[in-house]
Amino acid sequence: MSDLLRKKDVTEAVGAAKSTVHDWLQEFSAFIPKVKNGQTIYYKPQAIEVLLAVKQMREQGYDKTQIALELPNMGFSIDADETVNKVQKAKEQAEQAGNRDALMTVMQTLAATNERMIELEKSVAESKAQQLEQQRKNEELEKKIEEQGRYISDKLEERDRKLTESIREVQEVKKQVAAAEEDRKNKGFFARLFGK
Repeated sequence: MSDLLRKKDVTEAVGAAKSTVHDWLQEFSAFIPKVKNGQTIYYKPQAIEVLLAVKQMREQGYDKTQIALELPNMGFSIDADETVNKVQKAKEQAEQAGNRDALMTVMQTLAATNERMIELEKSVAESKAQQLEQQRKNEELEKKIEEQGRYISDKLEERDRKLTESIREVQEVKKQVAAAEEDRKNKGFFARLFGK
């Protein structure tokens, strides 16, 4: 048990407020490996890794559902051992005492775990649907941006072509004006020279 951590140790390692870490321990308990010894809960060192990942995602603006969906992708799995241990202990108590209440506890634990798994599955499905919708919208937006880019590029090319043509026309007119002016000067000189 020397490698197990208390909540205080986990809070210090994560570097977040005590209340925040407490909330995360509750919200993401399915992913946080822990051991219960009597009334005291100890956390395995991997709990720090999970909480640091949660902290990073919170800082990036992820909400609780997004984090719960992302944790398995990061290699963090739901800690089934804890649930199995709880069920096993309750079952043993029921067998030893013949206590119907202990059996009910087992059933309630199973029902609560099943309910939580169903909620997580729904959240995963909803999030995937939202991601697909967002991806579709992003693709549409990319298409529109691409079309606008082509339109702008075509218009700029057309403008440049017209501008180049206009410059050539102006230069041609200038050449003709200069040539006409030169002809006028030359004719004027020869006309004076030959008396015509």
